[in-house]
Amino acid sequence: MATVGSRPVVVDWDGTIADIVSAWLARWNREHPDRRIRLGQVRDYDLRRCVGDEAAEHFYRAIGDPRLYEESSPMPGALATLAGWVRDGVPFVLATATVDPGVLMAKRVWLRRHASDVATAVEIVPVLSGSKADLGGIALIDDNPAEWATWARVRAGFPVATPPWPYTQSAPPSVLRAPWPRLDRWARAIVSSSRG
Repeated sequence: MATVGSRPVVVDWDGTIADIVSAWLARWNREHPDRRIRLGQVRDYDLRRCVGDEAAEHFYRAIGDPRLYEESSPMPGALATLAGWVRDGVPFVLATATVDPGVLMAKRVWLRRHASDVATAVEIVPVLSGSKADLGGIALIDDNPAEWATWARVRAGFPVATPPWPYTQSAPPSVLRAPWPRLDRWARAIVSSSRG
């Protein structure tokens, strides 16, 4: 959790710590066995461009369904990293664009189930303004290209990173695209340098 006088690393939820894409794909493929979609086909954050309108609409409905979080697994290495940050006092917040009370509760339950030590120590911040840049963090870890662009404009000079999903391959050179163990080292170095 952020300590007084420190700026946190802002960590997105969906697609960053929780693998909602794989959970959604499993749901889609169960419901549409004749039109299966593989993870490798999800090559653009704008799902309409890679899997079509119907599948994209299905996804957007699914992320509003609290049960999707019961079906989601943690991103490899994400929760171990966050547990280490709690243990070592690395300031961070978990940010989500979700404001639906049922989905927020499902996310809290998911976090308690998968990482109770993190759940009791960190704040889950619904982003009411529409941009995580407004949270004033020292760095951002997010899979959303729109957030990268807003962060670059509003928080110029503050670094951005993303997990290595197929759909984040188009990340600009200014965005670190790496698995969680490397994101851990990256964030710790940023926090350490900010402390002087």
